[in-house]
Amino acid sequence: GGAVHHDQLIGVEFGSKVHTSNGKSWVHVLHPTPELWTLCLPHRTQILYSTDISLVTMQLGLRPGSVVCECGTGSGSLSHALVRSIAPTGHLYTFEFHEQRVLVARYSASRDDN
Repeated sequence: GGAVHHDQLIGVEFGSKVHTSNGKSWVHVLHPTPELWTLCLPHRTQILYSTDISLVTMQLGLRPGSVVCECGTGSGSLSHALVRSIAPTGHLYTFEFHEQRVLVARYSASRDDN
């Protein structure tokens, strides 16, 4: 129980324990990863999870420097993992027809530093 306020997390090292407002519980501060990001996404579209994403990246033989064309950005879950697989020299071209999904995916990507 209890809550963790954003102010409690600013400047805290990843892996640290932060106690909740009631002092009875605690949480670990985790570094944001594509896996955690995927679990927290609103499910606007059919989403791929880490096990599926790892199969896709393996079957495609993705590595740094690969160029990928993705049709249907959707939630951006797969896009996020693809970028991590092909970074730092690869490039992801992704296409999404639905304007609202484009705006949300673009906003989410602009906030991410992984």
